Amino acid sequence: MTTLTSTWTEAQGGCPASALGQAYRPLEHDGFYDFIAKAQAEEPVFFSEAIRYWVVTRREDVLAVLADHDSFSAAITLAPVRPFPPDFVAALRDGGFSFEPTLVNSDADIHSRLRPKAQRFLNAKRYATYAESIRAIVRDHIAAIGTAKRVDVVAALTYEVPAKVLALLLGVEDISPKQIKVWADHRLGMTFGALEGEELAEAGRQLLDYWKYCQRLVADRQDNPRDDYASMLLDLRGGDDAVLTITDVVGLVFGVMVAGHETTTNATGNLIHALLSERDQWERLKADPTLIPNAVEEGLRHSSSVVNWRRRTTRAVTIGGVDIPEGANVLISLAGANNDPEVFDNSRAFDVGRANVRDHVAFGKGRHFCLGAPLARLEMTIIMEEILAAFPDMELAPGFHPDWVPTVTFRGPLTLDVLPFGGSEAA
Repeated sequence: MTTLTSTWTEAQGGCPASALGQAYRPLEHDGFYDFIAKAQAEEPVFFSEAIRYWVVTRREDVLAVLADHDSFSAAITLAPVRPFPPDFVAALRDGGFSFEPTLVNSDADIHSRLRPKAQRFLNAKRYATYAESIRAIVRDHIAAIGTAKRVDVVAALTYEVPAKVLALLLGVEDISPKQIKVWADHRLGMTFGALEGEELAEAGRQLLDYWKYCQRLVADRQDNPRDDYASMLLDLRGGDDAVLTITDVVGLVFGVMVAGHETTTNATGNLIHALLSERDQWERLKADPTLIPNAVEEGLRHSSSVVNWRRRTTRAVTIGGVDIPEGANVLISLAGANNDPEVFDNSRAFDVGRANVRDHVAFGKGRHFCLGAPLARLEMTIIMEEILAAFPDMELAPGFHPDWVPTVTFRGPLTLDVLPFGGSEAA
């Protein structure tokens, strides 16, 4: 029987990888989309020797996996891509970290118990009330750019803004948004990257600090309720562990404090990079800003911030004509689904007017569909409106090439150097 803790320590079996499977380098994002296109054409489902996962690349197969909750468990979702040493997991447990499943890595009864409670607060109606505050935050960051001729727009804008918005939802005032980002970066690196040695040990220490902060926040809201996420969950709990345990509440807050900003940071950076790389599309937005919401969707499709997601088979299955055994790990390529040429014409072209752009699966599909999707869309739309208004002539800095977030699951530029006013840096 697979337990949640065992998914953190056990390597999975597989089969001999094909040449394509041996060539797959999930942590290397240069050439990423070319490789996925090659896989879709030659071997849509293949076994990766590097991470010992079956990789599913075509949209039809990705949707089939996401829809079949009986055959594919979400329990693997937050497990490390590369299993942790048992003593590292023991140190986390001894430090008080909970391995209880939460929204994203729960199945059946647990998920159906947790999600409706979270959705009472995490919904489009609630997010819309923050629109003016989000715009004010964005304008403050844009004003701070001033007359600078060259700027890293990740550092100046997209890195911190989503964390500040998240702090509003959570009522977080006693730590900086940068601290939230540091904690989350360590969490994502240890789970979805390839940290080892002292880097992994430091990430573990940061994870425990992060978890303990969430415990303190929930404890405070028990005594001092506010109009925020933790307070609402505690109110719904009503002191009844059958509804929600305190660990459930802490886990839900902890989950949002990671997922509620990282993907938006990456998605917004990807969008700006794609638009500046396809200058004609930037000019279309300048001429017709009403296209911005559709451009946001095209960014989510074309340059997904969540490129892969994970499941584990609960029984032997056949995907795309390939037999996969019970207990196998499956990497579903959301980026592949979003760029499937059978669905999206000229899929690698960035088109702000694309008619069927909402057919993307950037936020997943089915009962695990991302609860933060409306907030991400709102933030990205506001950011693009304000950037285009302030810097209509923005260009990529000459010779700039991004380094990408080094994880299997997420893709976004670590830096994004631009000339806010276009032209020459020396002008």
